[in-house]
Amino acid sequence: MKRLLLLIIVVATLLVCGCGGDEEVVPTATPTLEPTFQPTATEIAPTIQPTATEIAIPIVDITRQYAAIIETEKGNLTLELYASYAPITVSNFIYLANQGFYDGTTFHRVIPGFMAQGGDPTGTGTGGPGYFIRDEISGLTHVAGALSMANYGVPNTGGSQFFITYVPRHDLDGRYSVFGQLIEGMDVLESLTPRDPSQNPDYEGDTIIRITIYVVS
Repeated sequence: MKRLLLLIIVVATLLVCGCGGDEEVVPTATPTLEPTFQPTATEIAPTIQPTATEIAIPIVDITRQYAAIIETEKGNLTLELYASYAPITVSNFIYLANQGFYDGTTFHRVIPGFMAQGGDPTGTGTGGPGYFIRDEISGLTHVAGALSMANYGVPNTGGSQFFITYVPRHDLDGRYSVFGQLIEGMDVLESLTPRDPSQNPDYEGDTIIRITIYVVS
């Protein structure tokens, strides 16, 4: 397994930006900086003044096949990971999972008929690993059960938050990096408790016990 220095964008602080009404919101990690315009329920474009740093993340062998099992209090979600299509995104997900980063986090945003989002250590939609990774837009699309990287509403702001779609959502294609596919556990996904952290902050969401990574071949 080789290592590659990735240029990662780091943001200093985060705050919660709410989305009003009953409109559907896209799977964004909520940015912490003042937007340059009034945000809508479907888009927030922050003014980001990041600093750049280098962080060493182990890059997986893209000739191998990988799978992940997300253990939740409702049951297991089994996903295949597409390292050949999204090597940085998959490597980052595997790195965080192996570090135990996701252990005890929740599915903090669950919108039935749309998607379930997790990977935020704060459970508010504002958290992340402290760095950003660049987008990897490929030929993969948001079919039902697609595993994709959430972002802050602007390119190259993925971190740790991910989402899994309930139904095909091709309106998200080209905006979020698809890096895997749910192959078992759609019933578990559909059993997750609906939640919007901006509207129901007292309920933490269903817990992710751990994420285990497997080398399939």
